[in-house]
Amino acid sequence: MKNIFFSLFVIALIATSCKSDDEGPQNHDHETDTSLDYSAQIMSPDVNNKKLDEEIHIHAVLESGTKQTVHHVKVRIYNKADHTLVVYEKPEKAHVHNQEGKFELHDDLKLSIGNGFLSDSNWVIEAKVWGHEAGEDEVMIVREFHIE
Repeated sequence: MKNIFFSLFVIALIATSCKSDDEGPQNHDHETDTSLDYSAQIMSPDVNNKKLDEEIHIHAVLESGTKQTVHHVKVRIYNKADHTLVVYEKPEKAHVHNQEGKFELHDDLKLSIGNGFLSDSNWVIEAKVWGHEAGEDEVMIVREFHIE
């Protein structure tokens, strides 16, 4: 009988001391503000026509208007006619966890056949930012350009 009471006591102690999933993520310290107020901007490339073998500068700004942590970001370039033809995707790991509230991506890319680009084709650059969980406060912007 003592063992039963002791077992019930241990179970009750464990149950009341565990943090529930409703209390938020347990692997990072996060702000408690409800609004991340994310925004995404593509500074370059612009919408002007490009030429095959031209080099472009990629500049995307992904930030929180309330200066909350920027948890995840992704910048991709894909073929407008075939969204599965992705020729650029950075950063390698989307979870950047930038606590300053702003993430900027700068990169240079040659629009070459070797990098997957085709002449006389339309392309989409997409910049996306989201919270700790997939889709949380997600904001995405796209811009199209044509390669002659």
